[in-house]
Amino acid sequence: MKIEVRTPGLSFPIKIVFPTGLMKSKLIWKIVEKNSGWEDQDTFRQYQPMLAACCDELTDYVKKNGHFNLVEVEQPEGTKVIIRV
Repeated sequence: MKIEVRTPGLSFPIKIVFPTGLMKSKLIWKIVEKNSGWEDQDTFRQYQPMLAACCDELTDYVKKNGHFNLVEVEQPEGTKVIIRV
């Protein structure tokens, strides 16, 4: 996943690369669980297998159909945000 922000005030775009596979990482989930502030931790743990399955489906879709823009927003002042998978 790549997040790109273009603003008229900057001469270069801001680009953040986030590997989609990190959504399945147990280490990331433990960090999020520890710092989430959710009162019901069992409900939080139920989302991990679902997100891992979604990540696998997303990877298969990209392999079959290629990358695509998940979100593309442009503000009137010229700032543009693109989230590409």
